[in-house]
Amino acid sequence: MNDRREVQLSKLLSWLLRHGANKEGLQISNDGYIAVSELLLHHSFRGKYNKSDIIRVVENNSKKRFKLRQNPQNNILEIKANQGHSIDINNTDLIQILEPKYQTLVHGTYFKYWPKIKNAGLHHMSRKHIHLSKALADGIRFYESENGVVLTEGNVNGYLEPKYFSKVTIVKTGQQIYP
Repeated sequence: MNDRREVQLSKLLSWLLRHGANKEGLQISNDGYIAVSELLLHHSFRGKYNKSDIIRVVENNSKKRFKLRQNPQNNILEIKANQGHSIDINNTDLIQILEPKYQTLVHGTYFKYWPKIKNAGLHHMSRKHIHLSKALADGIRFYESENGVVLTEGNVNGYLEPKYFSKVTIVKTGQQIYP
């Protein structure tokens, strides 16, 4: 499989495993796993990809977005996304961070989103610098996924407020725009 096909398969897996499983009628377990054999029967995979292709994408994905397992009850090969779900799953692999293991977290986003982030904060999928120890002290919960991504649900409204940003920098220019 060439790099282009590998990227296409990775994007397809990301969408189905994080967002589209229920809509597409796929059986997803409470903890986010789908049988690889079921995926391969889906119209987006059938005749285009095989089990080896999926295994290769999981093994080669530099961000470790996916996890494979043999189901302990039936020995069927299953796959899940490690984080980033919009569908409800019970992700028991997330480890709650109780002490400031990281002083600063760095996330990236597009500059066009900055005015909204500056006023309201980060909201589900938006990204910027976050001062972890201040947020932890205020009761904001953080989790680390199996692939090392730090996640938060934010406050009761789903936001991580700008008061937790230590700084915001435009990567291309190095210009600091906050505080």
